Amino acid sequence: MDKRSALIALLVICVLTAGCTLPLPSRTPRGPAELTSPSWRLVSYYGGDQTMIMVGPLVNITLKFSEDGKVSGYTDGCRRYSGRYTTLGETIAVTNLTEVKENSCPRTQETDETRDIETTSFSLLPKSPRFNINEDRLTFGYFDAQKYLVFMRA
Repeated sequence: MDKRSALIALLVICVLTAGCTLPLPSRTPRGPAELTSPSWRLVSYYGGDQTMIMVGPLVNITLKFSEDGKVSGYTDGCRRYSGRYTTLGETIAVTNLTEVKENSCPRTQETDETRDIETTSFSLLPKSPRFNINEDRLTFGYFDAQKYLVFMRA
């Protein structure tokens, strides 16, 4: 191969691979409007053995995503929690979930069952790498293999 042929081959390779050197998209704290605009209420959660357990009317766990990368909500209507999130397409990472215990909250409806549901949902949210919104339903899960949490617009 002469120098001219080698130079032409090198130019062709450079042109063909130019698009491959663009930076990958990065995670952003701003989710889509359909995620950030409403508040969400937990309606079911993963109970193990491929089963989803419906949440009864006495359990009130809400979720709200802000446009600046914060996630927050309430359990039993008055105990707050908050954290951070980032998205990339339909993938999501929820981190730093912290519950704020408020002494002024009436705990008349709190039971061992509701505490278990809260604990389970708080542990499943950070483990859910994907979200999907279908009309009024927000589902968190492990890609298409497993649903972990299902919320409805509040």
